[in-house]
Amino acid sequence: MSSDDTGSGEVPMPDTTPPNTPTELARRVASTADMCNLPPLLPPGYTHIEKLGEGSQGKVHLATNSQGERVAIKIVDRDDGRAEQEKNRLNSLRHEHLVEFRDWIPATSGNPFCYLVMQYIEGEPLHRRTLTALERGIVFVQLAEALAYLHSQKITHRDVKPSNIIVCAAGEAVRAYLVDLGVAKNHAATTGHTRTLEFVGTRSYSAPEQLRMARTAEHAADVFSLGICLYESIAEELPYATAHSELSRQIRQIECVRPKRIQVPGLPRQVDTVTRAMLHPLQKHRPESAALPALLIHAPVDCVCFLGRR
Repeated sequence: MSSDDTGSGEVPMPDTTPPNTPTELARRVASTADMCNLPPLLPPGYTHIEKLGEGSQGKVHLATNSQGERVAIKIVDRDDGRAEQEKNRLNSLRHEHLVEFRDWIPATSGNPFCYLVMQYIEGEPLHRRTLTALERGIVFVQLAEALAYLHSQKITHRDVKPSNIIVCAAGEAVRAYLVDLGVAKNHAATTGHTRTLEFVGTRSYSAPEQLRMARTAEHAADVFSLGICLYESIAEELPYATAHSELSRQIRQIECVRPKRIQVPGLPRQVDTVTRAMLHPLQKHRPESAALPALLIHAPVDCVCFLGRR
C-alpha cells in the first residue's frame, strides 16, 4: 500500500468515527474494503472473483452470477444519472463489437451504490496485446464498424482509447470490443449530464474540438480518437507530444501542426493517408464513420491485404 500525500510514509487508516446513517456506513465499509484489498459488497446472487480495473465512473470487478456466468460489474457511488444512462444505452444497443448489458441494480436507502452488470470479455486492452499486422487490420476494421453503429444510433463515445478497447482470441482470429460508454453522449436525448466547461474523455486521445468543449463533441471526435489509436498501434508512439502540456497549447499544436508521417519501412502510402485523414484538425475533413470500415479494408494496415473481414 502506498504512502499518503504528506510524504510521511504512514499507512492511511480507516475512519473510525461512528457513521451517522446506513448510507454513510455502506460507504465506510466499501472504502475500508478497498484499502485492505478485500472483496466489495455485491448484490445477492453475485460472487466476487477479482478486481478488473476502473471505468469512467467506478471500479469494475469480475464476478459470477447465479447461473455461473462470468460477468463484469461496474460499481458506481453517488450516481448523478450517468450510470443509469449508460445502462439504458447498453440495453438498447446490439452489436458484435460492443459488450452486452446483463443487469442493473439501483441504489437503495441503505446502499448508495449502483451496479451495472455487463458481459465479461476475456481479453486484454489494445495497448497490452501484441498483434500481427493482419490482426491489427482486423481489429481496427471491427472498431470502425462499432463506431459506425454507435453513430447510427446517434451516440458519440467520447473516450475511444486503447484501455477501452479489449482484444480477445476468436478461434484462430481476433475479436475487438469497444467498451465503457460511461461518458458517451446521446444526441437524441433532450437532457445531458455534461456541464458547459466540463472536460470528459482522455486528453491524449481527444480531438481539438473535444478539448475545447467536450459538450459539443460530435461523431468526428471519435474518428479522431480512433485515428490516434491506429497511429500509435503502427508507429508505437503518439502523433502529438502534447498530452501533458497546458490545454491551450495542446489545442494549438493539434490545430496547427499536422502529425508526422508514420515512419514504418514499407508501409503503404494509403495507410498513412487514411490515418492522417482521421487526424485532420478540422472535423469536416475527417472521413465519415460510416465510410471508415471500407476505407480501412482498402488500406491494408502494415502492408497486409485483407482476405476477409473475420
